[in-house]
Amino acid sequence: MERVCVARFRDAAFFYGEDRKLKLADRLPALKGVTFHQKLGSYFDKAQRLVKLVDLMTAQGWLTKAQGAQARQAAELCKADLTTLTVREFTELQGQVGGIYLEREGLPAATARAVYWHYHPVATGAEDPPRRDEVGEPAVFGAVSLADKLDTLAGYFSLGQEPRGSSDPYGLRRAA
Repeated sequence: MERVCVARFRDAAFFYGEDRKLKLADRLPALKGVTFHQKLGSYFDKAQRLVKLVDLMTAQGWLTKAQGAQARQAAELCKADLTTLTVREFTELQGQVGGIYLEREGLPAATARAVYWHYHPVATGAEDPPRRDEVGEPAVFGAVSLADKLDTLAGYFSLGQEPRGSSDPYGLRRAA
């Protein structure tokens, strides 16, 4: 077990070092090559839709201008970690890796925390929700998380991919 753990830690350290050679924002063009869904486009397209949703929330007065700016930045960057070596190897860390990298890059804490937590809640009752001090600015985190889930639901439902019986291949019940 020790050999396996040490090897995985070395892999992670290597991936982290390689990933940090580029800023997360510089990875945005690579998202164009990562398909979200054949009919819904790439993760780059999804990120652009999230930005529009956050802008709408700000225009409606749900977010202050400062919160809106941070949420907009988080929405644009929240999927960029999907192109990192670390997330490719450790997929369960998506979002978290992006938040950590953005923190290291010196972005506002609210932006980094919103990226880190935007997949949460993952499932109802499956885990404790993040504490208020963990998410940074709750409105920023909430806006990005809500935009992500709304985009997923609207996209798949528009394609007629609603859950049936016990079949929910895209996790739409969880997103709702």
